[in-house]
Amino acid sequence: MDLKCRKLGCKYNKDFACVKKGIAVDSRTNCKSYTHDETRDTSTLQDASRDMFEVAPEVHPYRHNKRVDIDCHAKCLFNENGKCVANGITIQNKETGAACITVIDK
Repeated sequence: MDLKCRKLGCKYNKDFACVKKGIAVDSRTNCKSYTHDETRDTSTLQDASRDMFEVAPEVHPYRHNKRVDIDCHAKCLFNENGKCVANGITIQNKETGAACITVIDK
């Protein structure tokens, strides 16, 4: 499972990859595992969604990790009995937190 994260202020985000061993996605596709990193100055971080065509962002290489556990409560094609079975997901930055954007409605 490859777990990409665009939530720059999350303490588990390392070069656009989530390094947390397990996350939870609620029924509205919100990442419930998002934890704001008080020590990180997000104003100095590159927003890939804003200037990805100007300068390539530093992105963590693909990491296949069978031990990533994603609890999912969304009505999504990849949700099998409360677990995400996608090959990888992306968590998107949003004003109120973070959300899974890999969701495909059933």
